[in-house]
Amino acid sequence: MGPKTVSSSSSAFFSLGFSLVTSRTPAAIHRARFDRRPAIHHPRSADRLRPSIPTNSSALIAIIADEDTVTGFLLAGVGNVDLRKKTNYLIVDNKTTVKQIEDAFKEFTTREDIAIVLISQYVANMIRFLVDSYNRPVPAILEIPSKDHPYDPAHDSVLSRVKYLFSAESVASDRR
Repeated sequence: MGPKTVSSSSSAFFSLGFSLVTSRTPAAIHRARFDRRPAIHHPRSADRLRPSIPTNSSALIAIIADEDTVTGFLLAGVGNVDLRKKTNYLIVDNKTTVKQIEDAFKEFTTREDIAIVLISQYVANMIRFLVDSYNRPVPAILEIPSKDHPYDPAHDSVLSRVKYLFSAESVASDRR
């Protein structure tokens, strides 16, 4: 028997074993194949008391820093403006008052949708009493260097807490 010839009718297309899936749109097929989101595990009863990062996709990073640093993070996709026109960043320049920095820090640390607050170490030194007194795990406060002011580990509150914890552990292990 010779090779089969395909006629121009659509019945020949289906006779070769091809079929069209009409119940699903191409977008639905793409999502079914490629949208592999991890399963969200419900917290156990003991874990309910621990603060946790929001599990939805709206956990944000807030930033308080100079214009160049904030612009870099905004270009990386960190920026967000919600429906109430509230942003998740504060640009600090020579016209910014300490009160504005304090208010932004308090707002960012009390918002439920923020998981991390990045603050320039130079700016954190302006409100050091607030940064040092902050003791909640979420949102985490991270001090970062800026273009004009290098990072100084002696002024980092997170690093000093870690050193304190490790020194306390080493003293406790020496007593055993």
